[in-house]
Amino acid sequence: MKSGRSGSTNRAESPFTTIGSCRLAEPVRYPDRPEHALAEAVIFGYRDIIMNRRLKPLILTAFATFSTASVADVNPESKLPSLHQAVIAGDLAQVRTLVESGADVNQLDRKMGNAPVHIAAQSDHPEILKYLLDQGAFINLQTPRSGFTPLMKASWYSKAENLDVLFGYPELNIELTTRVGAKAEDMVGGWDRNIEPHEARLYEQLKQRFVAKRDEQQALLEGQHILNTLDDTTLSSAEKASRIKVLLEQGADVNQRRPVFSNRNDWHTPLLVASREGDTEVVKVLLEYGADQTITGYPMNAIAMHKAAYMGHPEILKLLVNDRLADRVLNDQGPNNGYTPLHDAIWHGNAESARVLLEAGADTSLKTYEQDTPEALATRYRYESIEASFKE
Repeated sequence: MKSGRSGSTNRAESPFTTIGSCRLAEPVRYPDRPEHALAEAVIFGYRDIIMNRRLKPLILTAFATFSTASVADVNPESKLPSLHQAVIAGDLAQVRTLVESGADVNQLDRKMGNAPVHIAAQSDHPEILKYLLDQGAFINLQTPRSGFTPLMKASWYSKAENLDVLFGYPELNIELTTRVGAKAEDMVGGWDRNIEPHEARLYEQLKQRFVAKRDEQQALLEGQHILNTLDDTTLSSAEKASRIKVLLEQGADVNQRRPVFSNRNDWHTPLLVASREGDTEVVKVLLEYGADQTITGYPMNAIAMHKAAYMGHPEILKLLVNDRLADRVLNDQGPNNGYTPLHDAIWHGNAESARVLLEAGADTSLKTYEQDTPEALATRYRYESIEASFKE
């Protein structure tokens, strides 16, 4: 998808401010470290920033700082950034200091593509692993070379305490595989076959955690009657709505969420699914019973309004923009590309959906990470009927 929270752009995400017609990488994540902002500009290919004459003083200052600070941040022998080094050293205080100073918890090293969370998962410092996850480290992040996740690292090195930490997060996906098709549970003990009896017992205990997790997920799936009703392709939208209303009257959780197991409904609520699939009657019932449209799905962090706009469901959008929580999400910009629901509707040429959002007061000045306003998107894709809506 190319939606606000449900898609991706050609460039990695980066915060921006606008100076005249020039985009300036803003060092929001790097307080007092403009050299990192400049590094972002280089990495993301923003030539207009690097070459802009008005920014020459900042650039010269940044380069001077970069030569004395950022280069020193990487160990010349290990080629590892400071945060990776602090994790290896087991220094939680230093890890905190670096993260609070703007270090990227999802930065990959240049040698193996490990993020700090991968290193923490194979270490003897579960407190560092938990801290990184709580600070936004991607729990299911796969390394580019091998496809290892933090869970696979913890399994390979048989780190029981780290497995305890990881299994405590509902977003954990135990079904992911490496480049050669191995799952985390297959990797317990590092495939070592020359093991002592006590090691065999430990490995079996660790593997049982995966069995228990899968059983837990299956039980959860079977008990999610609202989501199961939505998945029933033999029912019409009206029939689904009728059954779901009964379930809600019986006390079912309107915001129940699917477990994460590599499915398109991972961590989705009924409202997210119904908004994407166009089940208008279901959406109406869910909102009547207090469904929260600010909740996002996994892994793209899309909200219901993004999904309805992207898929072209104007009737559902009418319900969402009149909901009690509409003001909190009408102009929500997704973390992947900065798309609002209005951007999503326009990108797919959904004129009626765009009109609903415009009439609801959607902000037409907001820009994507590529600096496109909603009207600019309409012009680029030559959606004349949508362009006309901006002139009404």
